[in-house]
Amino acid sequence: MSISTTTFGLMAEFETPADAMHAAAKVRDAGFRRWDVFTPFPVHGMDKAMGLKNSKVGWFSFIGGVTGYT
Repeated sequence: MSISTTTFGLMAEFETPADAMHAAAKVRDAGFRRWDVFTPFPVHGMDKAMGLKNSKVGWFSFIGGVTGYT
């Protein structure tokens, strides 16, 4: 029986939103692709720090609303 030493998860806690943003930018720059940040409130600029692209949900909602209105 062999024991795997692969890391499947890691968690950290930060004192300020700025610290979390700096850590997110470092994780992004390290090349990680599948990761997330959880905060109790929205942090402006976190999407950019994580390297996320703009969501298309707004456009689909707008088109659905216009279609429903007409």
